[in-house]
Amino acid sequence: MALEQKEVNKKRLVLRAPEDGKILKVIAKEGEMVSANTPVILLESSRYYYDIYVNEVEKGQMKEGDRLTGHTVSGNREVPGTVRLIARAPGFADFKMSREKSSADLTAFQIRTYIDPVPGVIPGMTVEVNRHEFTGR
Repeated sequence: MALEQKEVNKKRLVLRAPEDGKILKVIAKEGEMVSANTPVILLESSRYYYDIYVNEVEKGQMKEGDRLTGHTVSGNREVPGTVRLIARAPGFADFKMSREKSSADLTAFQIRTYIDPVPGVIPGMTVEVNRHEFTGR
């Protein structure tokens, strides 16, 4: 029983990266307590992705796992992908909205989409996503 408990405890302490890659930087210090979903390493992977920033209205019902299709500005290539992250982006407050007694910034959200391999699409290319892709779901 004690051995089984130790195995369970060990599994709870093991961190697994979401994908293969090269560790560029260790962010957390050894022995440091971190909460769930706190980054502990900077990982370089071979996956390509693009980020878009939308306000809370545009975010709509989008969720991780949804499919998006963007287009490259250069060559107008279709770039399909899967939403892997939706996170609040406090540094990107979109605009102020007037209310009767106060005003509030609409919260912006970062939407990271991992793209499927597309010939001719390389890191650094600009990808645009039409608003209808992520509204009205």
